[in-house]
Amino acid sequence: MNLDSLDGDHTPTPWKLRMPGSFGTDDVMVAMTYPLEPDEQRKAKANARRIVACVNACAGIPTEILEGIWQLAKVQSEVDSP
Repeated sequence: MNLDSLDGDHTPTPWKLRMPGSFGTDDVMVAMTYPLEPDEQRKAKANARRIVACVNACAGIPTEILEGIWQLAKVQSEVDSP
């Protein structure tokens, strides 16, 4: 699969946190986080909330740029590690 052709195919922003642990737009539920244990529901909702915040903060930035920034940060942390 050619990932370059997928950049504009994602669900448009803004995404919203919907029911506990799910996220998407008003029209589309994109995904849901599932807690592994009943007491991890709070963590699952926090993960969903973070995903929504990241997607909305990155609106308009091409995926290739985001991937490049992540790769650069990973290389920099390896260089900085003792």
